[in-house]
Amino acid sequence: MTKPVNKYLLVEYEKQEEKTAGGLYMPTKVTGTAQDILVKGTVKAIGNKCENDIEIGNTILFNKHAYVNVPDSKDLLLVREEDVYAVEE
Repeated sequence: MTKPVNKYLLVEYEKQEEKTAGGLYMPTKVTGTAQDILVKGTVKAIGNKCENDIEIGNTILFNKHAYVNVPDSKDLLLVREEDVYAVEE
């Protein structure tokens, strides 16, 4: 498994639903600004210099433009701790 260093988090990306509860598909330009910028993921590993109260297993909201793809993985990303906007409880 990939282990992040410094202030990076290893995050498993959660695909966002593009379909409404009624079954309609919504293009991203119509859904709103917060949904266009923030995406969800589950923390799988934490770098050795992270200082926030983020724990393995937390679901986080982070900027969808601020990550690096992990090679040979479709759903794993490296996200900087400072690019996390919120932790869901």
